[in-house]
Amino acid sequence: EVNCETDFVAKDATFNAYAKTCATAALALEGESVETLMTQSADGSTLEESRQAMVAKIGENIQVRRVEARGGAGKVIGPYVHLGKIGVLVELEGGNEELATDIAMHVAAMNPAYATPEEVPEAELAKEREILLAQVADSGKPPEIMEKMVEGRLRKRLEEICLVSQLFVKTNDKTVGKLVEEAGAKMIGFTRIVVGEGIEKKEDDFAAEVAKMAGGSEPKAPAPEAVAEPVVEAETIPEPVMAEPSPAPEASSAKGEVTNKRIKELRDTTGAGMMDCKRALIAAEGDFDQAIDDLRKSGLSKADKKATRVAAEGKIAFAASGEKAVLVEVNCETD
Repeated sequence: EVNCETDFVAKDATFNAYAKTCATAALALEGESVETLMTQSADGSTLEESRQAMVAKIGENIQVRRVEARGGAGKVIGPYVHLGKIGVLVELEGGNEELATDIAMHVAAMNPAYATPEEVPEAELAKEREILLAQVADSGKPPEIMEKMVEGRLRKRLEEICLVSQLFVKTNDKTVGKLVEEAGAKMIGFTRIVVGEGIEKKEDDFAAEVAKMAGGSEPKAPAPEAVAEPVVEAETIPEPVMAEPSPAPEASSAKGEVTNKRIKELRDTTGAGMMDCKRALIAAEGDFDQAIDDLRKSGLSKADKKATRVAAEGKIAFAASGEKAVLVEVNCETD
C-alpha cells in the first residue's frame, strides 16, 4: 500500500508507476518488511530515494505503508485490485489462477471476515453465543430448545462472515466452498486491504485554513462584522503591495542568463514551481546544474517536513509470479 494525501496524486502516472515498481521489488523479496523494501534499487536509485524525489516534485507526503504477501510451493494465488483502492490475494491449494482470481473479486465485493469457520477465534464465538442466548432467554422455551435455537443462529452468522459459506457473487447459485470443492482445490486463506484503512484523517476548518495560508488569523465568529471593518482599512494596502514587484525585474535583468526560456527548462527538468526555478537560477548566478542541485536539496528537506502530514489516500499495487503474489500500499495526501 502506497499512501498519498489526495486522490489527485493517486491518479498521477508517476505515482502509479512508483507503486508498481514497489510491488515488483516486493515480489522479488518474497514480501519482507517495508524497511527492507525501501533499500532496494530500481532505475539507478533506491525506492526511498525515488520516494523523496517524488515528494519534492509533487509536493505531497507519500509513504509506502505496508506489504502483504501470500503463496509458496504448491499454492495457487489469485490477485485482484479494484480501482487501486481494494487489494485482495486469495490462496488455494490446487485449482487454478482463474478460479483464485474470481474468488479474490468476490472477497473485494463481499468483504468476508474469515476464510473458513475454523478461523473464527473462540473468544468471538463465545461472545456471539452469549448475545444470542440473551436474545432467546425470554422465549419461554425449554433450555435444550433454546440451545438449538442459539446454535442455528450461530451457524447462520458464520455463513454470513465466512468466505466458503457465502454464495459466489458472480453466479449466486452455489457457495464459494462448493466452487472450490468442485475444482478439486482447498481454501487456504485470503488477504484483503483497503487504502487508508485505520488512518485517522484530520478534518480542518476550511475558512481557518485559508486564513492561515494567507498569513492571517482564523476568522472571527460574527462573520459580517469581521468582514465589514477591515474593508475600509484595506484601501491603504495597494500602495506597498504595488511597490513590491519593482526590484524583481532588476534582479532578473541583472542576470543575463535568467531568461523565461531557461526558467521553463528548469521547471520541465525538476518539476518545481516557476518562482522556485527563477529564484534558484538567480541564486546560482545562471548556473543551470547548480540550480538543479539547489532545488533537489530544497525538495528533499521539504520532504522531511511533509512526512508529518496525514497521507490517507493512495494506491494498492500487486505483482504476481506463479505460486507467489504481493500487495503494496503507497499513501499520499490527496485522492
